[in-house]
Amino acid sequence: MYYVTHSMGFVVLVLIPTVLVLWRYSKKRRIQRLQKSIRVVFAFAVTGFAMAWFLLAVYAVAHYLKLNPSSMPLAYLCPASIMALGIDSASLLIGLLGWLFISISNAVLYSVVGMLLGAVLFPLWKSD
Repeated sequence: MYYVTHSMGFVVLVLIPTVLVLWRYSKKRRIQRLQKSIRVVFAFAVTGFAMAWFLLAVYAVAHYLKLNPSSMPLAYLCPASIMALGIDSASLLIGLLGWLFISISNAVLYSVVGMLLGAVLFPLWKSD
């Protein structure tokens, strides 16, 4: 049997509608903060995608100029480039398609970092 006391009636009649109104008001602000977090994730993903192609260009030019740069920046900034060992002796088209896959996987890795950063910063952002 469910008994409603006087204080329970107050909670049902006053507090719950008040909380719902405040929640709706804060929902708009949360959506604005969530949009900022999504922008951060997207920016990190684009950075990861572009970083892979930029490093490919740098190492291709270095090979053309007969320079031997260190592979440490490639290992740290594009960890998915380890998959390039399989496309070492492939044709140009297969190499570019393979590098497209590497750049997409690098974008996914960067977006995970962006998601973590967005989740940490989400409570700190103020709505516009």
